[in-house]
Amino acid sequence: MKVPSIEELKIEKFELTDLIAQLKKKVGTGPLFIKLDRKTYNEATKIVDQLSKALSALRVDPHFPYPIYIITEHDIIMSPFSIFSDEEQLPNHFKIKSNRLKNKEISLLQKSTILAKRVSNHNIEDITNDLNIAVNNQRALRDLVKENLYYEKMLKNLEKEKRK
Repeated sequence: MKVPSIEELKIEKFELTDLIAQLKKKVGTGPLFIKLDRKTYNEATKIVDQLSKALSALRVDPHFPYPIYIITEHDIIMSPFSIFSDEEQLPNHFKIKSNRLKNKEISLLQKSTILAKRVSNHNIEDITNDLNIAVNNQRALRDLVKENLYYEKMLKNLEKEKRK
């Protein structure tokens, strides 16, 4: 069992059926990045769109259990992937040199692989939708609490002014 370290996924053909076949082998086994070097903005957006369609056909989320990153010099808007301009910006916690693992680390790694398999068995879209609803509710609550605190401060200030 290996520690999940980031790997480059080299894709030759960007047609939907070819993408599905290529992604089926690697997606979910560890964090991946895809380089889109020497592509125009339109080509890069089409490729990202094809990648998201392929992942939805495979019923795989681009963030769970392991993320998929896109490396391109273009700023692609409305992408389900995390997009970086070069490899140096990729998260450091996935850049791991392989060393001999200790027994405790091995047991934790086995637990994490079991959990990763369980995550891939769930419907991630439903979970992320529920999470977004909960986040929006918490943001609304935060705004109401801030407004309430503002009004309480105003009341205290008005009461202080009355006493004078």
